[in-house]
Amino acid sequence: MPEVFNSTYDIRMLLSATGRLRDGKEIDIPGPAFVRNLLMNKLDKTQIGALLREFGIVGDD
Repeated sequence: MPEVFNSTYDIRMLLSATGRLRDGKEIDIPGPAFVRNLLMNKLDKTQIGALLREFGIVGDD
């Protein structure tokens, strides 16, 4: 099994690059607040939500 850490397709590297390309600005999720909250509540129950917050892609609000 090949080592995937720091590989080209490692999601952590892609999220880090995305944050840099956006100049550290968080993604603005369009739509009403209740839709954003519903989406973030669903994502927070997964590892994806934790990664998005860790790399500053979405805010903590």
